[in-house]
Amino acid sequence: MILLNIVMTEACVLLHWYMYTESVFALLMQDFGSIFSTLLPGAKAKLVAPEGLSILDGLEFKVAFGDAWKESLGELSGGQR
Repeated sequence: MILLNIVMTEACVLLHWYMYTESVFALLMQDFGSIFSTLLPGAKAKLVAPEGLSILDGLEFKVAFGDAWKESLGELSGGQR
């Protein structure tokens, strides 16, 4: 019974931690995009989790000029970089 309580408590703590991480990430995304578009009018930027992974595994930087999203900064022309 004690082991079950420990496991349930740990699961609860991990769930709350993940939910908090998700909410912080949402705020970060909003601020990051806003700052980027202020520095480069007409451009958009976002941080996303790698395909098939979560934000806890890392983030990738995506940038768009107009409506064309680029997978990496290497795809930008010299002047855009």
